[in-house]
This record gives sequence, C-alpha cells and structure tokens, in this order.
Amino acid sequence: MTDVLTRWFDPALPVLDQPPEEIALAERERLIISAVTAQAASTMKRRLGSDATRNELTADKRISRQVAFFTLNLANRWGESSYEVPREINMIAAHINWVWWLEDKLVVVVERKRWIATWAVRFKHEKEGNIFLNLLEQEENSLLRVQASL
Repeated sequence: MTDVLTRWFDPALPVLDQPPEEIALAERERLIISAVTAQAASTMKRRLGSDATRNELTADKRISRQVAFFTLNLANRWGESSYEVPREINMIAAHINWVWWLEDKLVVVVERKRWIATWAVRFKHEKEGNIFLNLLEQEENSLLRVQASL
C-alpha cells in the first residue's frame, strides 16, 4: 500500500466494491455539474443583484470562469461520459455564493479522497486509487487557489 493510500485509508468507512470505471464516471459527472454551473453563473448579468459594486461583479465573473475552466479540465481527465445537464442549472448558478461553494467542494474532495483510498485498499485497486487520488489532489489545489484569490 502506498503512502498516499495509507494517509487517506479509513478502515471504518463503508465502501462498495465498484469497478474503477464507475467511480471515474461519477467523479467526472460531479465535476461537469460544477463546470456547467460556473459557466452559467459567468454569463449572468448582475447575478449578485443591483446593489453589487463593479469590483464585486468583476470578481464574481473571474471566479466563475476560473471554476468553469479548471472543473471542466479535470472532468476531462477522469474520462468520457455523456452527462445530461440538469434543467435547473441556471437557477442553481444564480444563487451560488463562491465562498460557501468553495468550502463545500473542499469538504467533498476530502471525503472523496477517504472513500477512494479505502476502496482502493479494500478491493485491491491500488493503481487506480493512486491515479484517482492524484486527480482529487489537483482539484483540491485548484479550489484552494481560487479560494485564496477571494
């Protein structure tokens, strides 16, 4: 077992035996939702409301574009899928608070690291587990970079 897997392995965490392809597809679709939501947010005029300043609107557009770019880029690294975008994506995008969103996504990434490391160790998928953890580490770094720019 590698150091990376050991660091995130949780023996008490219940995980299902799933093929690596299913896990990669689920991660890709999770990232695509984020990318499409961020893209939709970046195209909305005055998304923050009429009392938002020019600087706040500019920062919101910048963050939206950054999130859309890195999440779509990472989604493509997980593989291919034909995900259908939810109809309510514009409503979701209209209400995003980037501070909370980034915090939430960082929590999700940490949970996914634990789950994937435990899955990889328990079901002997160490190679895939290391690859998946590397992708999640890239996602975490991108989220932290955007968070630091707030």
